[in-house]
Amino acid sequence: LKKKLCTGCGTCIGMCPADALSWQKEKILADNEKCTSCGLCLKVCPGKGFNYPFFYEKVFQKKKVSFDFGHLEAVYKGYSLDKNIYAQSASGGLVTTLLLFLLREKEIDGAVVIGMDGIKPVVKMATTEEEILQGMQSKYIVFPTNQILKEISSFKGKIAYVGLPCQVQGLRLAMEHNPNLKKKISFVFALFCGFNMKKEATDYLLKNAKMKGLQKIEYRAKREDQTGFQATDEKGKRIFFEKHGHAFLNPLCCPSRCLLCSDLTGEFSDASFGDAWEISGTRVLVRQKRVEKLFLRMREKGLILLEESSVNDVLNTQKQLIDYKKKMLGARLASARFCPDYGMDISKGKGVFFSSVLRFLRFYPVRKMILAFPLRFYEKISRKLRCALCENGVFFRYLFWGVLTALFSFGSYAFLSLWMDYRIANVFSIIATKTLAYLTNKFFVFQSLTKGVWNTLKELGRFILSRAFSGIVDFLGLIFLVQVLHIHDYWSKTIMIVFVTILNYVLSKKAVFLSEHTGFKGKK
Repeated sequence: LKKKLCTGCGTCIGMCPADALSWQKEKILADNEKCTSCGLCLKVCPGKGFNYPFFYEKVFQKKKVSFDFGHLEAVYKGYSLDKNIYAQSASGGLVTTLLLFLLREKEIDGAVVIGMDGIKPVVKMATTEEEILQGMQSKYIVFPTNQILKEISSFKGKIAYVGLPCQVQGLRLAMEHNPNLKKKISFVFALFCGFNMKKEATDYLLKNAKMKGLQKIEYRAKREDQTGFQATDEKGKRIFFEKHGHAFLNPLCCPSRCLLCSDLTGEFSDASFGDAWEISGTRVLVRQKRVEKLFLRMREKGLILLEESSVNDVLNTQKQLIDYKKKMLGARLASARFCPDYGMDISKGKGVFFSSVLRFLRFYPVRKMILAFPLRFYEKISRKLRCALCENGVFFRYLFWGVLTALFSFGSYAFLSLWMDYRIANVFSIIATKTLAYLTNKFFVFQSLTKGVWNTLKELGRFILSRAFSGIVDFLGLIFLVQVLHIHDYWSKTIMIVFVTILNYVLSKKAVFLSEHTGFKGKK
């Protein structure tokens, strides 16, 4: 706990024979008067470490598996054909449909799910279809699901367990120390998890909802083609925040231990579930043959739509998170004072810069400053950014050529400043950079179709005027930063490059390469 390696999975609470542990204010608290110092809590703690090679062989009888995904038998994508389940689900409703199928077929007698008691999450043993339906949708908040392990041990019947990757790891450790759990738990299912969020994130969302008499919250409600956070008051009024607008809360408000996690897809489950964005459904990574047979039976009965998918589909839709969890793992562990032991050698790899930036953003004063802005502000930025990304690659092209132009600007300035005064070097650097910028913007970024000498000259004139304006901003801005704010000229030049690059994009889009009704045909 002092080393900030606690995942909040609750395994220690559920396994403590003396009932000495509890979950209060997002922390595990110990009652020293009850504690017998048996050490079981440490033995079942996935936060301090989890031996991947040992459990790959223990659970799947495999020594060699995919580093990115663990052991796989098959990959599918699909969604529930029950319209009500699909409409209320977080993605495709496959988990809920699977649990209902298992209960009806008497494969299980109960399922561990997370429901909501008003605005508070609760872990429950669902033994009826109604209770399973109450556990629908993801809950983006740290919650000690495995505190239910005592109830599992005393439950009469077979159980399906649904949890996050860290909770599944805690469950596997607990099953090693309590054979009764192995007998009771027939299926272990996991949900993809990049970051979980502390209550701070929920509080921020509720603060922005500005509702009185709050009755219900949903972390993955659906509205038209969007999913997001929804709050409902006692009169039935609803406030909805689309997921893309507050996705930044995930890394910003997650527990410190989340930053050291290497398991996105629940590698030690029997099957794991994530979003399949291309069909607005669910991706399923099947790790046990017997689970694959269940899905095929469900498809035969017309309960689900199920299509074959592939690892490449997962990479195409989850690549950033997979890179973060796997390729950047070594860099994240190297930057931490205390690290979990995964039982394998992990090279430092890439991600040092990203990890440093993330730590800076999570620094308490910086985080509080970010959270001081209203959520609608971030939603607007998210929408505009996504619109820009969808404009036939214009934003990507501008970003690519903008980076090259910025490097040219900095490189030419650095070279010329070795031989002349920094102000004169900056003038020559600006002229050369603007020339390069016009050519790349015209032919590669906006792909201007301007025809005729006169129209081309007018376009060039607008470009010169816009770049003259941004050049003046660049020139005066550098002097201001160096002489007034006393920032080193290299750092000052870097700041101005970023600012002027954004300014130039806006000017080029709005004032230089105009639309068809003006007589200028720019590709959109």
